[in-house]
Amino acid sequence: MKISHSILAISSLFLVIAAPAYAEPTSVLDISSMPSKDVLDGFARLTPLAFNDEKKPSVVLLRLKKGANAKTAHATKDGRIRFATVLSGTLFYADGEIVDRTKEVAYPVGSMLLIPPGTKHWVAAHNDDVILMLTAVKPENLSPAVSHLRGDSGENKEKAIAQLMNAISKNDYEAFIENGTQEFRSSITKNAFTSLTSQVSRLIKSGYKLVYLSELNQQEFNVHLWKISYEGSKENSLAKLAMSNGKVAGFWLQ
Repeated sequence: MKISHSILAISSLFLVIAAPAYAEPTSVLDISSMPSKDVLDGFARLTPLAFNDEKKPSVVLLRLKKGANAKTAHATKDGRIRFATVLSGTLFYADGEIVDRTKEVAYPVGSMLLIPPGTKHWVAAHNDDVILMLTAVKPENLSPAVSHLRGDSGENKEKAIAQLMNAISKNDYEAFIENGTQEFRSSITKNAFTSLTSQVSRLIKSGYKLVYLSELNQQEFNVHLWKISYEGSKENSLAKLAMSNGKVAGFWLQ
């Protein structure tokens, strides 16, 4: 009797171990049945696939019918990078403030574009229907390799602030605006620059130390903060550098 009980116990244990674990099967998405809406003045259809923690779409499909043409350029303003992957058709794309068909480049299936926030651009589908997958990510979540290609690597921001500080110490207006965006170059007048240098150039010339504090994402800009300590002085400054696509978009000393 004892032997038969032992065999029964072993058999039960074997059945528990051998039971297969449940795994959710792979699903095929029927895009046509999913909720979508018209965007880009009605010539494109957007289908959200996933949302971020802020309940905003992070992965979407964008469908353009053959013959769809943007009438105006547009830009995103949420501070996120867009990866645009061409899933079907041939996408015609260009950057610019004003739509100009001569600037468009054709991107076949499999092409992946990186669209910075704030960069005005437009899309078109001249030859056939086009489906794009757009994935939105925060700039700080990019891989180092992608950040370097984008031009917002740590090396670039360090180089940018070093050039700005050197320009202030030498009262060199042209060097100060050299790496700026068009808006930065036009907004920083020579008088405004002279006013800035008169206040801090003496401190900078005596020597200074930069301590990096943080990075902020504000609309289409990457904003970097430093604490500045000056040699021979108890005074400190806060440096604020806004960058867009590797260019200086704003600089403040407080």
